[in-house]
Amino acid sequence: MDAHIDRFLSYLSVEKGLSRNTLSAYLQDLQKFVAFAEKRGILRIDQVHRREIFDFFSELRSRSLASSSMTRMLSTLRTFFKFLSSE
Repeated sequence: MDAHIDRFLSYLSVEKGLSRNTLSAYLQDLQKFVAFAEKRGILRIDQVHRREIFDFFSELRSRSLASSSMTRMLSTLRTFFKFLSSE
């Protein structure tokens, strides 16, 4: 999954001109999702389905993560998967 994330971050930097801080936030969000997926035995991006995303957000909610952080993570994942589907 790391190669996909690297391409995504490069796209955001080059094509979208996002700041270093924004790219760092995207990377942290994606790393959290990847760690969650790997704990469930998901090692490839094509193994990720809606259920895993719902479960990821359920786990975040159980940790009492701020709604603004959850919104940012949702935006990160939505943008990431949209990027992947357009590739």
